Amino acid sequence: MYTDGLTESRDREGRMFEDAALPGALERLRDVAPQTLVRELSTAATGFGTSGADDIAILAIGVSP
Repeated sequence: MYTDGLTESRDREGRMFEDAALPGALERLRDVAPQTLVRELSTAATGFGTSGADDIAILAIGVSP
């Protein structure tokens, strides 16, 4: 789960992280631990955006077999 601060980060061309980079980031982070997923998604969105900063909240839960 995540807030819109993650998805609505925009680059210089006005593209949102949700459309331009989130799918690739999720695919790349598919098998990582929840704490790594949260840290890496936050870092990716912050680095992607050039507009004003919005708060980002992410909740990831791992399931053990």
